[in-house]
Amino acid sequence: QQTSGELSLDLAPAGRLTYLEAVPPQVDDTTGQPPSVAPAPLFSAAGLDLAQFQPAEPRWNPPSMADRRAAWTGIFPGHPENPLRIEAAWWRGKPVYFAIVGPWTAPNRAQPPPVNLSQRANQLLWTSIFLLIMVVGALLSWRNLRLGRGDKQGAFRIATLAFALSMGVWLCSGHHIPWPDETDLFSNAAGHALLAGAQLWLAYIALEPFVRRHWPKTIITWTRIISGGWRDPLVGRDILVGILVGVGYDLVIAAGSAIVLHLGGDLGNAPKLMALNGLPAFAGLYLGQILDGITGALIFLLIFFLLRVLLRKEWLAGVAFVILFAGVKGLTGNYPLVETTIDVVIYGFLVILLLRYGFLAVIICAFVTDAMAHMTFTTDFGAWYGTTSLLTVLSLIALALFAFRTSTAGKPLFGGLLDR
Repeated sequence: QQTSGELSLDLAPAGRLTYLEAVPPQVDDTTGQPPSVAPAPLFSAAGLDLAQFQPAEPRWNPPSMADRRAAWTGIFPGHPENPLRIEAAWWRGKPVYFAIVGPWTAPNRAQPPPVNLSQRANQLLWTSIFLLIMVVGALLSWRNLRLGRGDKQGAFRIATLAFALSMGVWLCSGHHIPWPDETDLFSNAAGHALLAGAQLWLAYIALEPFVRRHWPKTIITWTRIISGGWRDPLVGRDILVGILVGVGYDLVIAAGSAIVLHLGGDLGNAPKLMALNGLPAFAGLYLGQILDGITGALIFLLIFFLLRVLLRKEWLAGVAFVILFAGVKGLTGNYPLVETTIDVVIYGFLVILLLRYGFLAVIICAFVTDAMAHMTFTTDFGAWYGTTSLLTVLSLIALALFAFRTSTAGKPLFGGLLDR
């Protein structure tokens, strides 16, 4: 609910005004003609020269009541190829609306575009997968618990980790102040965290006995790491492989995005700009990426297991897995050839990674891919938004160095060369 006198504004990185919205009084007893308006202060706050713009007919309606509207057209300072439109509105001589409208500006109060075939297919796919996982996971968990199977200690640890990560995301992603409604926010966050933990507990209890029986090497390093075996050489090896494949995925995605842009399309997945709000927000997104990596790996493992049960052969299950994801996502996209090729590479290597190196490598791969692709990233680490990029790169380098050192089992790196 909006309150009279409430003010909202957006600023460019350099502090220039780009958008202003104010709420006029709900009840106004003022009579007479509205006073004159002065657009020059708004242009000055936006870093623009009013003399360089020409009056135009207003086209963008303000979100609140206004008794005076005006618009101007011109060009972006220093970039004559970018035309600009300035829209403004006043109520009783006070500005209630100001917006810089460029070729890139889309109406945010308009009716959303209809869902296309690709989006509908993806929605149907993931909804079906979610329902299937919940039903099959619950049945398998009930069966395993009834028969006394399942690593309950491991399930409890992964559930606890999911709860801690989810609460960490909430703590880091918002501004917490001592007010009565903060307890409600905490309750909602704790409920979501408990649900995340319960889902992973359910999936782990459902999967672990079957995986341990049919593909024991898939969870060897994961079992060691949740048991405290962080320094195990196999753990280091799988982390290194996961990082390598994750970076490779990002290169494939970047190449595909460049091709789509060249063909006139858009990138689709925008970076998560929340990380630009400071170190706590960055930490929240980082923790969320870890939780998403664990959750995604468990989902992929469960789906592959179900396909393996239905088709009875690993290679058939692998082909069906790739067709399921790459086919639905790629063939229904705007550029089927490019998108399908990328998805076949990604999901094909994901199957190989899962069967050859296991669950831990898939978690690390998913985490690295999302951290590099979805976080706001630049190679200009000196820019004001370069800190998060630098932290992302340094954290991955630190993880790679730890994994490399762990994989050597404490042996001297150059001992054999120096002895010759």
